[in-house]
Amino acid sequence: MNSTNMPFSLIRQQLFEHYGWEFDSLTDRMLDTALGLLAIELQLTKTDVIKQLPNNSQIREKLLDHLVIPETSFFRYPESFAFLKSIVHKWFLKNKGKKIRIASIPCATGEEPYSIAMSLLDAGINFEQFEIDALDISLPLIQKAQLGIYSTNKSIQYTQLLNSKYVDKHPAGLQIKTNIRKHINFIHGNITQMPATFLKKI
Repeated sequence: MNSTNMPFSLIRQQLFEHYGWEFDSLTDRMLDTALGLLAIELQLTKTDVIKQLPNNSQIREKLLDHLVIPETSFFRYPESFAFLKSIVHKWFLKNKGKKIRIASIPCATGEEPYSIAMSLLDAGINFEQFEIDALDISLPLIQKAQLGIYSTNKSIQYTQLLNSKYVDKHPAGLQIKTNIRKHINFIHGNITQMPATFLKKI
């Protein structure tokens, strides 16, 4: 099966049915490339991969891993974190004795939920006072996030983070301190398929 007759629209439909995602921005070329990489990884032909997609959740998730392009960084939108720090104490005044619960969805490789935690700690909020759920549909991204290891070669921002009290130096660059990593509840899953108990928390 070549790229001219590959049923890209059907694959998009399958992905939408299983994950609830619209893939209109996903070009045929991008999908073809992802299928090719997955076929090499599984030592199958593209045709075999496509035939197995409807009934094989593992292959669907592996395809999704090749399609997901994480766009994230620490404190990506500085104004958002400044706003969080500015209102958090007012929230506690109105909600005495309660924990503040924050969700990071999708959390990608973890920079956003770690940035949230560091912002709260900077604002003087204790670990016992907040809870962060970090959800992503990609298992490899969740696993990387849980490790909390990042290359300082990614950008000057990552190099500057080495001066933070919330990270340790690591041979690969830096690693988020253990107490912060353990406090983030990283979850592999699809927001459209999460139980009501999870959705009520957020």
